[in-house]
Amino acid sequence: MGEVYIELPTAFTTADTVGPILMSFSGDKLTVTFANFRTPLHTVIFRNVRAFYWYGWESTSPEARPDRVYEVRDSEFLAPWTRFCVERTPFRHFKLGFNAEGKFLDVVATHLDHVPPAPQA
Repeated sequence: MGEVYIELPTAFTTADTVGPILMSFSGDKLTVTFANFRTPLHTVIFRNVRAFYWYGWESTSPEARPDRVYEVRDSEFLAPWTRFCVERTPFRHFKLGFNAEGKFLDVVATHLDHVPPAPQA
């Protein structure tokens, strides 16, 4: 059985980002900040990160839409970490498609947290 892409319900969209996508990795936390066509800045924080990969569309399955956020089940990217699962904190494979950039971000982590944009004055 191959990879299964499960779209995650999120309070943000990665569609039609504008400006640069900023990434910062410190310890085991990856912070990704971006703006999209609807709102100024979104921050997504991945916790307990084991790996991440920023790459072009040409290297992914045609099943993954380039403007969605997924959890990938039965993932080959996640496979090396599945044997290190702790009972209540299994690692997950998150895939974010940034269609305006023509890229995907894959992250192996335990959590994805969204920090909503600050209210506009």
